[in-house]
Amino acid sequence: MKRKSMTAGILLGSLLISAFSALITNAVEAVYTPTDDNFILNDYYTGTPWHLANWGAYNQLAIGLNAANQPFRGLMRFDLSSLGSANSITSATLTVTVTRTDKLTEALGNFDLNLFLLDDTNTNWVEGASSETTAAAGEPCWRYRQYNTEDWTGGPGIGNSTASAGISDLLASVSVDVTNTVVGNKMTFTINSTEGIAALTAWAAGENNAGLLLTTDETDSGRNAIYFGSKEYSTTSRRPVLTVYTTAGETSFGTSDDTFIWNSSFKYYSGFNWGAKNEIFAGENNSDGWAYRSLLRFNTGDLRARYTSIDSSTLTLTVTATNRLSASLGDFNLHLFQLDDSNSNWVEGTKNSSIADTGESCWEKRKFDLDSWTGGQGIGNNTASSGISNLLATVSIDVDTITNGQKIVFTLNSPEAIAAVKAWCDGDTNAGLLLASDEASDGQNALVFASSEHATAASRPQLAVTYTADATDFGASDDNFIFSLPSWANANWGAWSTPEMVIGMNNTVDKFRGLMRFDPSSLDLSGKQVKWATLKLTIDATSKIQPANGDFDTRLFLLANTNADWVEGTKDAEKTAGTGESCWAWRKYATDSWTGGAGIGNSTNSPGISALLDSVFIDTSAIAVGKELTFVIDTPAGLAALTSWVRGGTNPGFLLTTDESPAGQNAIHVASKEHGTASRRPVLRIVLEPKIASGTVILLN
Repeated sequence: MKRKSMTAGILLGSLLISAFSALITNAVEAVYTPTDDNFILNDYYTGTPWHLANWGAYNQLAIGLNAANQPFRGLMRFDLSSLGSANSITSATLTVTVTRTDKLTEALGNFDLNLFLLDDTNTNWVEGASSETTAAAGEPCWRYRQYNTEDWTGGPGIGNSTASAGISDLLASVSVDVTNTVVGNKMTFTINSTEGIAALTAWAAGENNAGLLLTTDETDSGRNAIYFGSKEYSTTSRRPVLTVYTTAGETSFGTSDDTFIWNSSFKYYSGFNWGAKNEIFAGENNSDGWAYRSLLRFNTGDLRARYTSIDSSTLTLTVTATNRLSASLGDFNLHLFQLDDSNSNWVEGTKNSSIADTGESCWEKRKFDLDSWTGGQGIGNNTASSGISNLLATVSIDVDTITNGQKIVFTLNSPEAIAAVKAWCDGDTNAGLLLASDEASDGQNALVFASSEHATAASRPQLAVTYTADATDFGASDDNFIFSLPSWANANWGAWSTPEMVIGMNNTVDKFRGLMRFDPSSLDLSGKQVKWATLKLTIDATSKIQPANGDFDTRLFLLANTNADWVEGTKDAEKTAGTGESCWAWRKYATDSWTGGAGIGNSTNSPGISALLDSVFIDTSAIAVGKELTFVIDTPAGLAALTSWVRGGTNPGFLLTTDESPAGQNAIHVASKEHGTASRRPVLRIVLEPKIASGTVILLN
């Protein structure tokens, strides 16, 4: 029976394809919503972005909160190398002197000052020579240990907790009495811990000296900060002093470097992650160069091995807000770029307008605090960025007519676009897409679209893939399972009243394995060849799934031709095979043994097995009745076997096992060819493509 056409809709990454035995030759469309989407924002503007400012030449150290979530933190380092290592250090004190109290807030209560030891990986910060201005190259600021070059180990501001990888230890704390603190008060930290003395000793010996980080407990909901004199303070007695006590007496040191860093978070959008926001943005935010750009990725892996050719695609976005458009600034273009493979490991993230967690994507970093974007922040400034592979499509935006709810459609039919979608369908690296405007507006001019988190499913981004499939579905001609339990090693389940095959472990020793065979000899290969195939199995029961015993792989093997004459059999549960029927101990009961040993051996090296064709991972916590398992057959051995079977050659079929790790019971039940629901029965889909013409080419001068 031939099938002439089919339309398949793929929503939320799931193929909704009806099962039947047929030939498909017409164009088919598959629709996807993103697996990941996010936007990134460059917060640069012409004023001072405080998180990028350096205060190395400032005469004070600010410590505490300027407002909720806007910390000041101090950096200090003392050069103890003149001490040498001749005398043992017994303890030390750090004394700082109050020079300003106008940011203390009595209503918010008292707080603690904490003195931390910085980790050696943060050693190469420098004081800097700026004061309330953007850091020069190599100078420290909240965001960078060395501006625009090196990140702080532990994260901006050296992390958000004492557990930061950039902090070695808490050395001492001092309580601040907000009501009674006045200019001139001295506050002294005592350093006498093992970790503190070891650090001081190392500094005296000339080893790595990352210095100290001074913070408050940062628990207030508003402004509560204190200022101390820095080494630049005009009154010498108000500068920081570290007094070191040794077996030879005491020595005092002034700071060799000190500064403070400030995170004014309302301007810190370039480090923000919006992965959980229900919208994505593209365009200009203002006249100072703030750009919105969005990231999208679609999982088209369900099309792997299902198509003959990818013909075209469209990406549809739904407008959800137009209040950022400016008619006076004119129309603009939206560009859809293919991201380069080197940017593939960006992470959508879980934030909604807050600083990215380590590993989440933002404007500054592909993976915050870990990996930079190939091509530069925001993935570069133009289409020539090394982080962008191709410009795939452009849509012009008429700012006078566009409305909420309008669909913006990008047509992806260029050779580059088709190649990109094809690669994603084939399971190759998928870096996804970058959406940006031409960013030519001198002011705010941006569009807002629904993201994959939007409450209205029809508004979410959709990728529609049009493809051609020359495919034929085959039901199993034979299927069965075999069981290693000694008392059942001779049992046959070919006509089991429970229409299932069991595959996996019954306990740490006893194994279930499945046998399947399909007859594709009716397929016409005239002028065509096998492109690939898929085997679809459907979970029919989960009673033997044990999440406590871990996840596992299900494996599809090609049986050796010497095992081709196995027989499905006619027995119900637990009954001894009839003569010639297959079971664990015999390929044909009481007549022929399995090549490779009982159950066809114990490993992929068994001579009864020709090749491992594919594996499917089983997440035991997510497996459910009705879930489909799809094995892809595209290896040379698999394609050669299918071609041989189509041409009527020897057909041993498949062996299905799990990885059989001995953690205990863990087995799947999949529907067999006898199942009452046709859509759950095994299906082998073979996809063909035209043969490439061959011949002799003679070149003449």
